[in-house]
Amino acid sequence: MIKYLLSILLLIICQISMAQMETVELEEIVVHGLPFEKFTSGSKMEKSDSLTFSVLGQKTLSEYLQQNTTVYVKEAGNAMLASVSFRGTGSSHTGVYWHGINLNSLTLGMSDFNGIPLFLFDDLAIQYGGASSLHGSDAIGGSIHLNSTPTWTNGTNIQVRQDFGSFGNVFSGARIETGNGRWESKTAVFNKVLKNNFHYTIQDRIGDEYEVEQENAAVHNYAVLQQFPSKKSLKMDHFAIKGWYGNNYHQVQPLMVVSPDQPQVGDEIVDRNLRLIASYDHYFSKGTLQTAAGYVWDYQLFNATDQIETRRVFADVQQDWSFTKKTTIRVGGNTSYIAPEVHSYTVDAKEWRGDMFVSVNHELIRNWQLNLNLRKTFVPFTTAPVAPSISSSYQINAGSITLITRAQAERSYRIPTFNDRYWGDLGRLDLEAENGHSFEIGQNAKINLANGSLEADVSVYTMNVDNWIAWKPREASGVHST
Repeated sequence: MIKYLLSILLLIICQISMAQMETVELEEIVVHGLPFEKFTSGSKMEKSDSLTFSVLGQKTLSEYLQQNTTVYVKEAGNAMLASVSFRGTGSSHTGVYWHGINLNSLTLGMSDFNGIPLFLFDDLAIQYGGASSLHGSDAIGGSIHLNSTPTWTNGTNIQVRQDFGSFGNVFSGARIETGNGRWESKTAVFNKVLKNNFHYTIQDRIGDEYEVEQENAAVHNYAVLQQFPSKKSLKMDHFAIKGWYGNNYHQVQPLMVVSPDQPQVGDEIVDRNLRLIASYDHYFSKGTLQTAAGYVWDYQLFNATDQIETRRVFADVQQDWSFTKKTTIRVGGNTSYIAPEVHSYTVDAKEWRGDMFVSVNHELIRNWQLNLNLRKTFVPFTTAPVAPSISSSYQINAGSITLITRAQAERSYRIPTFNDRYWGDLGRLDLEAENGHSFEIGQNAKINLANGSLEADVSVYTMNVDNWIAWKPREASGVHST
């Protein structure tokens, strides 16, 4: 008996030794995803990839949308002011976000998509349809999300890019990443100059043709984005500081001249922006606590005389719980203090704002997701509607074919801008928040082929927006907004 026990013990020791000899330590793999993505199963989403960014790195967000999506982009000339329209909505009905910061101007209510360079970022996601229950004001027609994610570089990587184009188009950019796998410094900087001195032909009143060189349509943009992420391990505390400073200068391209001797006099606009954010994420066994605080400074100078400036400080906190293996709950809130300084405001327009929200993701059965989202915004001057949404998706995998059926119903809103309420004698303090409702269903099909994949997506939606705020000339309507 003792011999048998000794033999068994020796066999166990040998197996343990062999297992230890065959143990291989694997490097941790970090998979990046949008923080809110798990609560968007019923929405149509499009995400960029690294190959697309490597090819279009010198492009702007406007150029990316024109070349890679069906989103309508309205451009007031080459590299001039560009705005978008999702699903028939206006330019101010699209939220643009960088790590949760809404980049839309608080005074004008929109973003210049030609002033947002892709070179600074690592990935991009486009969410179609209303999503105020997740993101707050502005996300009525759609939302765009820009991210600069850590790569946890162990060593130093340097990337330099130089592009030349016609009409004095010169793009120069550099990215530097250095770290030891636990902390990292990531820097991206670019400079773009565009003369826009193209030639075009005009015809005078008697029929003679002349070739004219475009003047006063130059562009000069530069920016730097710096981030310092650090971590203890993959599933422990993460801390990061991110900063983005940009300076965008462009002359407003004048109308086509009708005479070769006619002066081409145009306006000029300078936009400067500073965005700072510090975030801290703490991981629990069944959830994550995410906190962030930041500062945003937006400045615009028109013709070196008219100045528009806003300062914003904000803080937010949210907690995710894995309530069960199939249910995840997120609750949180944020607050911000906004201080505008605008030459045409006749009153002090400083104010506090706040949000409270809750989101639930539940897996009904395998591959069938259900999401419930709810948000309430608090502003001192009007009542913002409660924004709920319900969405669901079901995925079928059949060999090389993947089918995803989705549906969503939601309520969205847009808070009136500072210009809407305080612009001289034209502002109206009694404006209510815009109120949108939408419903959509969609089908996505993807076939994996030997050398690639084939994907098709179809959506059917209906949308209604009440209290739509529109600025109109006094001469045409007698009023400035409705």
